Order: sequence, then structure tokens, then C-alpha cells
Amino acid sequence: MKNIIKKIIASLGYKIAPIEKGNYSELLNIERHKPLNIKIARNNFKIADSLSFYYSYKEIFEGEIYKFNSNNNRPNIVDCGSNCGLSILYFKTIFPNSKIKGIEADPYIFEILKSNVNEFKLSDVELFNCALWDEITTVDFYSEKADAGKIILKEETKKDNTIKIKTRLLSNFIKETDIDFLKIDIEGAETRVLAECKNYLKNVKNIFIEYHSFLDKEQNLDLLISILKENNFRYQIQTQFSSAKPYTENKLQEGMDMQLNIFAYRKQ
Repeated sequence: MKNIIKKIIASLGYKIAPIEKGNYSELLNIERHKPLNIKIARNNFKIADSLSFYYSYKEIFEGEIYKFNSNNNRPNIVDCGSNCGLSILYFKTIFPNSKIKGIEADPYIFEILKSNVNEFKLSDVELFNCALWDEITTVDFYSEKADAGKIILKEETKKDNTIKIKTRLLSNFIKETDIDFLKIDIEGAETRVLAECKNYLKNVKNIFIEYHSFLDKEQNLDLLISILKENNFRYQIQTQFSSAKPYTENKLQEGMDMQLNIFAYRKQ
């Protein structure tokens, strides 16, 4: 962890004292959904929500779930669901010269994302404020103001904080160049988006997908996996959330009965 932080700070021309392990645990006691400034490598990093940042930090920086190898010292990365920018910051620690396209749907979160990219002076980062979908249109979007914002389908009941946002196609981000790493964390839109761009997945070497199973919607994990297999990816699946006793306890998290991390990489 310390070596990772040192890399990014050195690449930016800063000097930093080591970050002590676990020094964000106090965020667990802070009221949620309130914007805060915290310190990462002595730089201000804005967050929208204490709890979602804490667990994202543990996954991304301590668990390094997005870590990948590349022979390209300037790998192309497409980050779908960039949130406040923690994932982009991590990618820049392991590949300071990487070229990143960051996509974030929620306009409120997007402003925080822009601020963090500017604060850390991250170069070769292009940001897009749009939702990804399987058609170019305007959709209803639930702005949760943390990490659970999502597209609201026409048949669903609109929630408070529902706004209109424009969509784009993921295929337009990957069809004209090789992509070393594609991250997809878009709160339930992942299968439709992956299906839309499946003819261009041959350009992608590594894919991370967060799969969301909402209790009130049909499950489509089989379709998602079939798309990966058709494109010659090998995959591993890790459970992020599910009920320990699904036959007797129907525990939900943000309306989900299951959440999976899918790690896919191209067979050699």
C-alpha cells in the first residue's frame, strides 16, 4: 500500500509521509451522504459518502481488486462508473502513464470526480458525464448521492431524486483501439451494456464487472457469462453480497439479493 502511494506521489512531483493503515475507520461513525474532504497522500480528496468511500478504499487500495499486468507502459483503461475517482487514482498509481476514460452518470458525483482529478493533477484522464445503456436516449436516473445511483426503467416506480440524463454506447469507447482494462460498475445496467458492445470485446484484454441481481428483476447472469465465453474470456467470480441462508433468509442490500465481482481475462 505504501509503495503504491509513493509511486503516484513521485509521478506528480510531491513528497509524502506514509499513510497509516486503517486511518479511515473513523468514517464508519460519520453520518452518511454528506460531502467531506479527506486526505490521501496529503492531498484533499472529496467524497460524497463516508461509508461507500470506506469500503471502496478497502477494496481498491488495500484489496487491489483492479490490479492487472500489462506490457504496455501506457495502457488504455475505460472506467465505467468512476464515482468520486478512487478507481482512477488507483490506476494512476500502478500505471502513472496510463490513458483513462472515466464515465460517471450522476451529475452530482461527476462534479466531485472532476475536482479530485484536478486536485491530484492526473494527466491523460478524460471524463464523461453520461449513463451507459444499449441505446442513445434520455433515461430516468436515481441520484443516490453515493455509489448506488442507477437507471430507473419505465416500468419501475420513480424514486425521489430522480433526474433525466443522456446515455451513450460503450461500443463507441472501445471499438477503435485496444483496451487493456475495462471496468464496469454501473448498478444493474451491466448486462445490457455488455450485450450492446459484444462485437468489440475482441479489443479488450481484461474486464472487471460488478454484477447486480435485483430481487424485483429477472436475473441475467447466464447471458453475461455467455457474452464473455463467446469472446474467448476466462473468468472468475467472487461473491460480494448474498444471503448466508438464502432458503430461509431473504436479505437485501439496496434492493439486491446478490452482488458479484466478475474478473475476466482473455485466453492466450
